[in-house]
Amino acid sequence: MIWQTPSGQAFAAEALDSLSAGKNAALVVPKPLIGMPLINAVSEGLRQKGLRPMHAFDLSAADLPAGTPFADFGLPAVILAAWNWEDEWHCPVFGSRSLLSDIYGELARDRSLKFLALTGVDSLPRERQAALFKGVSEWSALTQQSRHDHLEHVGLRIVLLVPPSEHELRSDLFLEHRVFWGRIHAGDLEWAFRRLETQFQAESPAEYLFLKALCLGLCVEDFPLMKTIVTRQPKSLEDLEAILEKHPLRAVARKLSRTCPPPRPGLHPSLNRGNPPPKPTSLEEIRLWSEGLMWAGASAGLHPAIMDREELERAVAAAQRDVFLPVVDHAHTLLVSALELAFGEGMWEQMVHDPARREDIRSEISPLAFFIKKDLRPDYQFSYNAKRAAEECAFSWRRIRNETAHNRPVAFHEISRAFSEYANFRARVYEPLARKLGHPRHALAARA
Repeated sequence: MIWQTPSGQAFAAEALDSLSAGKNAALVVPKPLIGMPLINAVSEGLRQKGLRPMHAFDLSAADLPAGTPFADFGLPAVILAAWNWEDEWHCPVFGSRSLLSDIYGELARDRSLKFLALTGVDSLPRERQAALFKGVSEWSALTQQSRHDHLEHVGLRIVLLVPPSEHELRSDLFLEHRVFWGRIHAGDLEWAFRRLETQFQAESPAEYLFLKALCLGLCVEDFPLMKTIVTRQPKSLEDLEAILEKHPLRAVARKLSRTCPPPRPGLHPSLNRGNPPPKPTSLEEIRLWSEGLMWAGASAGLHPAIMDREELERAVAAAQRDVFLPVVDHAHTLLVSALELAFGEGMWEQMVHDPARREDIRSEISPLAFFIKKDLRPDYQFSYNAKRAAEECAFSWRRIRNETAHNRPVAFHEISRAFSEYANFRARVYEPLARKLGHPRHALAARA
């Protein structure tokens, strides 16, 4: 699903642009994202352009014994083993050629453009990796020379899918690097969550927002985990930990040393010219990133499979703050609207003489809750029962506001209670007032 999001599609489109322009490319992505879903995403774009889809070859399952022709050169051996060349309408004749330039020219004779995606590079012995990368660099130089000579784009183009820890892959002028770090944004997670939630619908608004906060805060690149959360619908951190205990990356996390502190949040992309946080530089952070245990959304963070309980609580609390506070503001607005319907919009000057306190009440849920409890006097329009319902609603959302403001995760029963109090106040107080006294905008809100 990650390659179906807007940002995932954009990353695949970048690779497509390089390939369709006759270039070779290296896609640097965490190990869990290397595989056929990414290859298929790029291939679909190639098909739409009238080009052949990529042919995938997994080097970790390849049989390239030392006696293979051209084995010392790395890439020639891979090209020969990766493709059943006899199935091509123009069957190339490699013979005993050992030069990449000869192979390059032979593959260009059928005047078509082919694409070879190589995975499992990190499984090769270090010396074979070095030979392979040297060959890919030379192959890219041949491609560049063809482009320089204004020749048409024909022959074979190579796509390397490598993890960030693959330090043997040096920067190459003729090989385009596409790095996935920081590519998935909040909008992509919203898209994925809405799509999954329509399949496994939450039973209540409280459950919907509780799951949304977990998914948006913990599943930056792990969309299978998002699906598990939406399907299993955990109601507590203990339920979440039980899910994480069976996560495939938990075993990987146990094998890795964890000596680095949690990544410090970087500037949000909106404050950093749209850029993600700086990429990891220490060897340990690069290894975590390579295994899919470190990622970047609005800021750098760790996968929940490697978090301890305190880190997990902080991550959940931060996500709940982003998800719950707009709902707190909505509940506050509803309460203020109901009071102004009952007592008139000039009530604040009459009941609250301090301008600063008056402004606080009209803008924050906590001062409003205490105003309703201590200062509001019921009348024929706003009964004692109405005041009690307003007070319970205000204090329920005040508790949500205080928990998130102090970076504490909100328990499911707390958000469930707040929504129950909200629904009770809206049905028994606000909507009758809106029907009886309301301005059209309030009546419209009551029907929403």
